[in-house]
Amino acid sequence: MKVVLLITALVGWLYTPAQDTQLHSPLAPGKGRLVVLFTVQSDNFSRPQQQDLISGRYPVFFNNQLLCRMQYLTYTIHDVDTGNHVMATQFNGKKLRANASKTPATITSNKISYLEIFFDVSKGVNGYQIMPISKILADDLLRKLMPVNDCKVD
Repeated sequence: MKVVLLITALVGWLYTPAQDTQLHSPLAPGKGRLVVLFTVQSDNFSRPQQQDLISGRYPVFFNNQLLCRMQYLTYTIHDVDTGNHVMATQFNGKKLRANASKTPATITSNKISYLEIFFDVSKGVNGYQIMPISKILADDLLRKLMPVNDCKVD
């Protein structure tokens, strides 16, 4: 029984996301933490579509300002001001278009907010959705995603 518990603890430790220290570091007063995860969903996911998604860097906007360019299966962490904000994404471009996928985001002081950018390949360039997700789901996804090391906003 002790061996099983030890193995379970070891496996859990090995699969803890590498961003754990950044994710749980102290926040400045009046700040909240925003974690953005970029995933994809499709039953008909062809090889050319995979290559396009993997190689592309898609703009993510926070209050109409470019926050980060993200690739498929990545995440990014940002400390932002608390309050009500708007998150948006689109297929490409440095400026937010009127038809971009948008969602409200409420950032609470000293809390972590998780947003998933979900891309449905079957809907083409209009297949983006942004939705808040739970910590439990985010923790599971973070284990499968890679961090964005350079947001390339210029």
